[in-house]
Amino acid sequence: MLSEQEIIDGCKQYDRTAQKALFDLCYTKLNNVCQRYSKNTQDAQDLMQDTLIKVYQKIETFKGKSSLTSWICSIAVNTALSNFRKLKKFHLVDIDSVNIADIKDEEDSAMPEPDIENAINALRSLPEGYQMVLNLYAVENYSHQEIAEKLGISVGTSKSQLARARKKLREMVNYK
Repeated sequence: MLSEQEIIDGCKQYDRTAQKALFDLCYTKLNNVCQRYSKNTQDAQDLMQDTLIKVYQKIETFKGKSSLTSWICSIAVNTALSNFRKLKKFHLVDIDSVNIADIKDEEDSAMPEPDIENAINALRSLPEGYQMVLNLYAVENYSHQEIAEKLGISVGTSKSQLARARKKLREMVNYK
């Protein structure tokens, strides 16, 4: 098995063995990220492929400040964001047009753990704007300010999308 540095060096030389080792190294985590940002398995595979192409093209820029897998996953998130902005198939509701108190989160009570497949299916069924904001906030730990900047929306819109996403997820899994 190749070390992480051998994988990086090999990928810089376009070595197929190193590229396969990189794929094997990051597959599980990268697949999870791509699944969260996609509406179906095919879209997730497309996102993973786009990400890996970028990784192979930009491996020279990897500085080692984080793990290789984390760096690759951040490229996946940025690729998903780029695709999201490019397609503009989503509908974000500005906070000025809703009463946020109507959709405010109640305190999370003791809810049983959903299984991963059901959780992914529930996320995929959310409108794209809800899905993107929920992923960025709850999974990637972006602030509402950062989300607003990345998506070109207001902070209030980010907050309302998150509240609506949480409410919709609760309704889908029958926890009200």
